Amino acid sequence: MDDDEVQHQASACPLRLITCRFCGDMVQAGSSAMDVRDRLRGLSEHESVCGSRTAPCDSCGRSVMLKEMDIHQIAVHQKVNYKNQT
Repeated sequence: MDDDEVQHQASACPLRLITCRFCGDMVQAGSSAMDVRDRLRGLSEHESVCGSRTAPCDSCGRSVMLKEMDIHQIAVHQKVNYKNQT
């Protein structure tokens, strides 16, 4: 196996397994997200869809998309969640 193949399998292969940051499941990386904003955030295709689910905000109870919860916390509640900082 050459270095290019190792690099591909480790970081570029759409068949490699990643842990979804929203549901925690091991999923195939797939292609990059269709939405430009999601691509800029480094979301995989699965994470883009999975992160579109909503959950109530712990602080105010408003229904917020999972992938926008960190932005909501900062913009509305001035809270920074260091766990999700990359």
